[in-house]
Amino acid sequence: AKAVNALPADVADPGDQRLMPVSDLRVAFEQVDDLYALMAAHAQKNNAESLWLISKIADFCAEFGRDPAAYMSDTESILKVAAVDPYLYRNSRSTVAHRCRGFVTAAAKDDIAHASLLAHKTRAADAGSVAAEAALLSQRAPLSTDTEYLKDLVSRVMDSKDPDAYAALSMSMVDDRIFPLIQKEIGGLLDGENGMFAWYLAACHFGLDCTRDGALMTRICAEAFVCGREQNFEMMVFNRRITSIEAERIRQMVSVLK
Repeated sequence: AKAVNALPADVADPGDQRLMPVSDLRVAFEQVDDLYALMAAHAQKNNAESLWLISKIADFCAEFGRDPAAYMSDTESILKVAAVDPYLYRNSRSTVAHRCRGFVTAAAKDDIAHASLLAHKTRAADAGSVAAEAALLSQRAPLSTDTEYLKDLVSRVMDSKDPDAYAALSMSMVDDRIFPLIQKEIGGLLDGENGMFAWYLAACHFGLDCTRDGALMTRICAEAFVCGREQNFEMMVFNRRITSIEAERIRQMVSVLK
């Protein structure tokens, strides 16, 4: 499991109550060893950045935190039927379990209940987080269903160049009810898994941690069984069994999104 015992000098300790810049919060999410402690440090803050951080942590830790014992036993059960690299899959699940270990307490479970996950995103969106708005859209629970709002949201995600917003919107590519809306606003998009990967690759371009030990590759292996030994997410995407035509279409879509 990935363990980080100290933070870079330019990243505040999770107990530091000062407002951290967005870039530092993103680094903290990737590198802080105890995500529950990081969430607790921001629990009383109402700014968009802290609220979105809380939402990201709750999402990342929800499956493990709800039932830690079942999470670990499910790992072995899944390996009996899933076509996935056993070493990488176990390692990603162990990393999640280690970083989310603080959620095993009864009090912590309130933060990762199904209703709480949506509430975290809604609070962050209301505070001005475009990433949270994108995440709500991907969960079919946007702040508004008005067509003009949805068009404006897609435009704001594109204008923001916010890697978290891009990553959040990626899941819309595998939802046939949301994809047509985004396709209408941004021509040349792919639906399905390749479309999802293209949004992630654009997010990587704008600063999302897409290294082998980053949260993206950890989570996509632990939850979606897409695991790779490559050094980064881009290499993993293009090293899959896809045709040269598919690879070129992904590259073209990333160019559109950037």
